Order: sequence, then C-alpha cells, then structure tokens
Amino acid sequence: MMRVLRIVRVVKIIRVMKSFAELRMLMYSIVSCIKSLVWVIAVLVLNMGLFAVLFTSATGSELDTGEKRRDPKFEKLVSTFGTLDRSIIHLYMAMTGGTDWIEQYKAGAVWQLPVIYHGLFLIYITFGIYALANVITSIFLENARKSSKSDREHVIQEEMQSKTQYLRDIEMIFAAS
Repeated sequence: MMRVLRIVRVVKIIRVMKSFAELRMLMYSIVSCIKSLVWVIAVLVLNMGLFAVLFTSATGSELDTGEKRRDPKFEKLVSTFGTLDRSIIHLYMAMTGGTDWIEQYKAGAVWQLPVIYHGLFLIYITFGIYALANVITSIFLENARKSSKSDREHVIQEEMQSKTQYLRDIEMIFAAS
C-alpha cells in the first residue's frame, strides 16, 4: 500500500513540474488513444479478414486437387494464401511493410491467381496504405491534441487551487496575529 502511495506522489510531482510536460502530455495522449486503438484494430482485422477469406477461397478454387497443391509451381501460392492464418499474416506484412507488397503481387502468389484478384490485391494495398493509414494517423493526432489541451487545463486548475489554498493559509496566519 505504501508503494502505491509513493507512486501516486511521484506521478503528482511529475504532473505539476514543467520539466516533465512532454512526458506528461505523451502519457495522457497514449491513455486517451487506447479506445481509438481498439477500434482501429477491429477495422484492420475486419479489412484483413475480408481480403484473407477472399484470397484463401481463390487459392482453394484454383488449387482444387491435392496434386496441384503439391506442384512446386504453386508452392508460393500455397505458402502465402493456402490457409486463412497465412493469408492474414501475409496481408498484414504487405500493408505494414513487413514484406514488399510487389513481392507478393508480381513474383509471388497473387500473380498465380486469376486476373480479378490482381486488381483486388491492388485495391487492398491502396485502401490499406493510403486511406486507412492516413485516417488512423489523423484520429491519433486529434486525440493527442485533445489530451494536450485537457492536460493544460488540468495543470492550470491545480495551480489555481494551490494559490487559493496558499491565500487561505496566509489569511489564517494574519487573522491569528
């Protein structure tokens, strides 16, 4: 219990000291973005899941026999989009820079699928990198801006309370004299 109280005192000191303003703002920004982060993850999982099902289904349709699945010509396709979990991880890596998406498109698995899936993969990459990533960045920036504004107001309010208490203490001292 004493350790918790000490931590709380240290946090209060950090909140008031001007030299820790950036750290305080960073912490408030991270905490305020947690709810948005949960929704961002949900949208990303939904997006990747939808396209992963699409590409895994296409792979299953294209490689409808065990003989085709074992063919070395389709090894890259099976290793990339053969199962749902592989599809999700490869789509995640393509969108976040874990692998270069052109590797999966031209030299890799997508090239072995019908032409419609080439366009769908490009739509996925375009939507994920340009639309979704920019919207997510703007949401986090807006949350950080709001949290820095509320942090400033909180510090001002605490300083005003401190000054009010100080004035009361001085009034009590003069009243006692």
